[in-house]
Amino acid sequence: MGLAGRLTISLIAALLVVFVLLGGSLVLNLSHHLVLQALDEAQTTARQSARLASDSGVKGQHLSLNDPGMVAAAEGRSTLYLQVSQGKTIVQRSSNLSTATLPLKPLSPRLLHWGQIPLWGSSAPLITLPQGPAVLAWAPIWQQGQKIGEIEAAVSLQGTLNAIQTVGQGLLVVGITALVLASLVNALLVYRSYARVRWLKNAVAQIRSGNDLAQRLIVVGPHDEVYDLAKAFNHMVNQLDESFQRQRLVVAHASHQLRTPIATAIGYANMLRNWGQTEPDLVAEGLEVIHEQLERLHRTIEAVLKLAEAEDAKDLKREAIVLGPYLKTWVISQPIPVKLDGEPHVTVNFHPDMFAELLNIFCENARRYGGLSPQLRIQWELDIKMSKVILTLTDNGPGFPVDLLPHLFHPFVKHTESPGSGLGLALARTIVERHGGRIFATNSPSGGAQITIVLPHLAS
Repeated sequence: MGLAGRLTISLIAALLVVFVLLGGSLVLNLSHHLVLQALDEAQTTARQSARLASDSGVKGQHLSLNDPGMVAAAEGRSTLYLQVSQGKTIVQRSSNLSTATLPLKPLSPRLLHWGQIPLWGSSAPLITLPQGPAVLAWAPIWQQGQKIGEIEAAVSLQGTLNAIQTVGQGLLVVGITALVLASLVNALLVYRSYARVRWLKNAVAQIRSGNDLAQRLIVVGPHDEVYDLAKAFNHMVNQLDESFQRQRLVVAHASHQLRTPIATAIGYANMLRNWGQTEPDLVAEGLEVIHEQLERLHRTIEAVLKLAEAEDAKDLKREAIVLGPYLKTWVISQPIPVKLDGEPHVTVNFHPDMFAELLNIFCENARRYGGLSPQLRIQWELDIKMSKVILTLTDNGPGFPVDLLPHLFHPFVKHTESPGSGLGLALARTIVERHGGRIFATNSPSGGAQITIVLPHLAS
């Protein structure tokens, strides 16, 4: 069974439960009210009859239930009978107030079958008669300040039961009709809503079958959960596509960068093997070239590994880094002079090792391209309005080639005469973006390369 079917069945079941609870509550409340109403009628009949008996001055055994006052007190209230008792002896009893012949033969002590039926926290005395169930009520008969007996009145509940049955049948018909209509409407709504889910499933399956991350879902329709899901899917595919493109680019460039030093080292190794013993002067030159190419190979592999680690890092253990004290400590271990300028208490949230690696990349570039007296200047300021920390790193080298500025942060992009691997700025961009920042490259108006890093500010 599909999602639409399960949703439809779940909603129908929920509607059925609600109907049963509401219908049952209504029937029980109605039963409670009608039984209490019948009990009130029986109590009123008993009290009025007992008052008439007390006021007549006649003792209980001479009381006539055919008395017009007695008949008038009982008529109109569905009264099934009145009976007069003294102690445990029933003196008179009438089953039909208008035609009863009194006095009746005295009955045995009252052992008639009756019981308490609880109805929502209350109870009423009930009795089962040939005419149907009835509710009972009693009232004392007083003569000269003494209780000489009591009158018992029984009021029929047949009308109550008929009313409850009618209401129950009506509720059943209305409930079934409403349930069928609600089920049809619900099934239609679920089917129409699930149609967009089916569209999304089919579109994703098409992308998966073609193994083409360049395809995207066409996001249309109302701005509901399916719309948001389609946008989230497109965003995820964009990230995957960018990641795969970067990986392909890194692999392609890495294979090229690794192939050259390996081929050079192999060539000189073959030369030393063939002529090294006969021409000793070639040994020093060959070993120097091989060592230089292995160093280049080592730098390239190390840069590629660092870039891969930075991109694949899942859980960055960030810490609050106060720039002033941190940079003063970092400067001590650097091979070139570094000038610092900024508010010392500005704080960023960064992985400490990655922050050091980020700074080392720019310090190494400044050392490599700064000529005879390389130096690096680090400035930072806090943009309170945007809650951003802006770091500016400027060296005193020749600056970036203008034609490379748009591509500097791509892997293996470098000047043809650069001794580096071309991965430093790509690694720097990955580190900054993994920490929610942005990075820009330009040339300083006063000369030299200038890197601007924008990071979120960590309020103290």
